[in-house]
Amino acid sequence: MTTTDTAPWTNWAGNVRATPRVVVQPTSLDELRAAVVEAARRGERVRVAGAGHSFAPLCATEGTLLDCSLLAGIETIDTETGAATIWAGTRIYDLGEPLLARGRALANQGDIDRQAIAGAVSTGTHGTGRGHGSFSSMVRAVEMMDADGALVTIDGADPARLRAASLSLGLFGALTRVTLHTVPAYKLREQSRALSFDACLDGFL
Repeated sequence: MTTTDTAPWTNWAGNVRATPRVVVQPTSLDELRAAVVEAARRGERVRVAGAGHSFAPLCATEGTLLDCSLLAGIETIDTETGAATIWAGTRIYDLGEPLLARGRALANQGDIDRQAIAGAVSTGTHGTGRGHGSFSSMVRAVEMMDADGALVTIDGADPARLRAASLSLGLFGALTRVTLHTVPAYKLREQSRALSFDACLDGFL
């Protein structure tokens, strides 16, 4: 576990800055639990940073900032159900190849793939196209650590709670793993053309 005292933090756009008392980068659930319990002992608020791609001050804190980027990787891929369980710190750009190797793919994603999957899910990051849902709409289960250091799993057995936890902005706890629904692998065809402004409005509104 890496711990940095009073290190400045900024989001990717540079419009949100903070100086947390400590930045903790856990390498295991036990280390994450230790950081959460210590923050609770101090009476501090805990924030969790993904890749810092939100424009909103969700991660700004003077207390404990958790960086879960080392809790990364795909844990399981069920090719029959399409369920893929992914560690919270996994970057979106690290999902494509492992999923493709199992004949699966994300149903949709945006034009930026630098985000951590937990951050993309928790903030309702959208994909491309008005007919597709956000990353949170792909969630089938979440595992999170609460303020007491306990692991909590929420799945489709409690759909209302799952919807709330999937787009919680970090208020329910620190996401540790998410299970996403994937689709059979597919190919995309790029088409580029010039349109007038009126034609664009007619086609997209």
